Amino acid sequence: MNLIVFKKQTLKIAAFISCMAIVVSCSKSKDDGPQSPDSSYPKEVTIEYKITSPDLTKANVIFSNETGGNSNVSDAALPFTKTFKRNVKYAEAASIGVTSYTGGNIKAEIFVDGKSVKTESYSGNQVVTGSLVYPFM
Repeated sequence: MNLIVFKKQTLKIAAFISCMAIVVSCSKSKDDGPQSPDSSYPKEVTIEYKITSPDLTKANVIFSNETGGNSNVSDAALPFTKTFKRNVKYAEAASIGVTSYTGGNIKAEIFVDGKSVKTESYSGNQVVTGSLVYPFM
């Protein structure tokens, strides 16, 4: 793999992880965040992440977990699925990122309470990377 391409992709991944850390740290602030326009928050939801690919067998996955922190799965077997319950506050987010150092196609999806709320497809010749964020509003 071209070293320059590898370094650029590594920087993109580092930037994504940094953004995820900022989102998580901001969402854990006390009462200084956005206020819910209705009384349905906080609420318990079931979050499901799915990563699929017609031509790849593994990828690195990072996602916001049941505590609101981040979990990493290196070389996760595809298709990848993770489902859990989580109590969310207004403006918190469910997020997932995926990277493969093998070219191909990847589809990422976020489901909330069984309903698809965000879907994206990514492709690349040498590296495939992408991320999804679904804010609870």
